[in-house]
Amino acid sequence: MEGNTGSPARRGLSSYNEEQFGRVGVDLLAGQYIGNLRFAGMLKLRGKPAEAREYLRRAERIYRKINTDWWVPGKHLYHHYIKYDGNWLDDKQMMAFLLRWNVVPADRASSVVDHLISVLPQTGVEMTSYIPLEIYRYGELKMPTICSSSWFPPT
Repeated sequence: MEGNTGSPARRGLSSYNEEQFGRVGVDLLAGQYIGNLRFAGMLKLRGKPAEAREYLRRAERIYRKINTDWWVPGKHLYHHYIKYDGNWLDDKQMMAFLLRWNVVPADRASSVVDHLISVLPQTGVEMTSYIPLEIYRYGELKMPTICSSSWFPPT
């Protein structure tokens, strides 16, 4: 459920990011993508191939939407929110969920990982906890850079 301009937080959050409000966040769409994809797999295992195909179709449609409408080619990043007025609102850290839920194609993953590393000093501890796994999953060997960054206090 989305909020509205008069009451953005009263009807449910439009994104995992509770500090921003918009019509919908791309991380919510990514959650719908992975949910539909996994449910299609469950239906297939239960012997319901026609229903599985419908949920797979839904997942594929969301995937295409995210990777066309939400992708910013010049910046090699994704928008995060679409605001109530139709303008985009970009967030510095929420693309970690797009990696987590396999929405980012392999040829785009490196730019998303690079961006997430670049904003580590502005990223909260919870979101930062997601980034090492995504770096590992996408084969980036950048952990020494992260561990030596000024974001981590000396011990």
